Amino acid sequence: MCGRARFEGVRASLGDFMNKNSTPAATADAPSIVGRFRSAWETTAPARIALPASAMLIINLDIGVSTSQVLSVAPSLHALRSAVAKLPNFDIAQYDNIVPYTLALIYANNRHQSIMTPPEELPVLLEEATKMRTIFAADANALAARGIIDGKKLAELKSGTGYLDAASDLGTLVIILRENWEKVAANSGIKAAELDRAEALSQRLTFAFAEKGQGTTKLAEAAEDRQRAFTLFVDAYDQARRAVTFLHWGEESADKLVPSLWKGRGGRGSSKDDPGTEPANGPQPATPGIANPAAPAVANPAGGAVPAAPVKAGMPGGSPFTDN
Repeated sequence: MCGRARFEGVRASLGDFMNKNSTPAATADAPSIVGRFRSAWETTAPARIALPASAMLIINLDIGVSTSQVLSVAPSLHALRSAVAKLPNFDIAQYDNIVPYTLALIYANNRHQSIMTPPEELPVLLEEATKMRTIFAADANALAARGIIDGKKLAELKSGTGYLDAASDLGTLVIILRENWEKVAANSGIKAAELDRAEALSQRLTFAFAEKGQGTTKLAEAAEDRQRAFTLFVDAYDQARRAVTFLHWGEESADKLVPSLWKGRGGRGSSKDDPGTEPANGPQPATPGIANPAAPAVANPAGGAVPAAPVKAGMPGGSPFTDN
């Protein structure tokens, strides 16, 4: 799938999710991109709270890279949903929550980073955000003047000098540009990576202003919340990988459709004959006393051989899901 087509698929998936799950309460005071991520964060809060401390995983991945990877395969996961839902002993709710969990983790991570940001760094972030706002606004106004995009939403820009004004304007511009991405990409110098950076800046400035002066207690709470969000994210994607591997057993397409989060990041990645196996630095329990697994609990047989009865979870002919 080409980059542009994939982007459009991801945008459609995210838009579909947000239309069903966003609420006025979640977005009333955050009309920018922040509201979309916060809605997912608030919607999934009960699942994070209910997560036992013993089940929490160590954060051993780059959250930005990992969440981008999962969002990029969201269209493929959506296309496979009907087949996955027919699998035995399968929790379809967890599969459906992959995108919400991903957005919630992005929000929790940016919130944590913002609280950790030293006060002296905030003016630097504001300067970067203001510069990006100026560039995006100039490009967007030029596109609107040429009739390439609808410029009505540009009237919402505040153009103020404060943190919240810069964050809100940047978020609004990101939404406008992403909604018209195919036209924007073809008629401007704006890069997709710049939009990603702008989203992060918008969130960090919003959080930094809201959480300013909250102290170490707030930081500890944000750190735990991020760890819980990370655990839900990894668990949901892991179950999705098991499901797709089960449906495409012995095919190379399984690992291409849902690649391992750890592949290419050290350790042993997935292979053709063992597409569900994580490397030694895969999910790690955070609670002391629980052994860090050097391999997943369920290993696929070499060469795809059919195991003797009873069929273990994760094997062809059996359920691809474990009880935990």
